[in-house]
Amino acid sequence: MLPLPSTPGRQNGPVVRVGAAFFVIGLLFLIATVVPFFFGEHNRALWLNLGCLLAPLGFAMIVVAAVRAGRADQRAALDAWRDSHRELHRSEPAPGRGVHLGRKFRRGQQLGRQ
Repeated sequence: MLPLPSTPGRQNGPVVRVGAAFFVIGLLFLIATVVPFFFGEHNRALWLNLGCLLAPLGFAMIVVAAVRAGRADQRAALDAWRDSHRELHRSEPAPGRGVHLGRKFRRGQQLGRQ
């Protein structure tokens, strides 16, 4: 199994932090909006209701950053695997490209035929 390449200073770190901050702030707005309903308070201010929308926005930011990081790691692992196996497959012709016959590379020929 190949070691995964390290990626110090990943670009999505700040996005995750901002998304987490938005999520926590949105949850605080949600608490500030919902709890007074239990004590008979109705008709909360509009800005409190709009502040609750920060929670799903932050959650979406975190999910998008996580998916992008996962895809980048997968891409880097595939590139590392291809680089490590490139030398092994260098002498083999690509499928449908013909057969390498000494110094000539002829399309459609098989070994033993001309």
